[in-house]
Amino acid sequence: MKRADLDLHRLALSIAGLGVHFFAFHDGVQTLSPSVLATPRAIDTLAERLAGYAVSMVEGERARRAAGRTED
Repeated sequence: MKRADLDLHRLALSIAGLGVHFFAFHDGVQTLSPSVLATPRAIDTLAERLAGYAVSMVEGERARRAAGRTED
């Protein structure tokens, strides 16, 4: 089995950070845009958007690799 490389680690940590940010920076989110987390529906919408952003990040990494860009 092939081990994950550093770029996959970077990608995984970045994706995890998408959600963590809203909790670690909760006070800032509440100050800047309180409606983002105001209701269960808002939280569902946020989850959908974060999932979409994560898919885009994965696709970007796939495209980068397909183009042969593998610099570390």
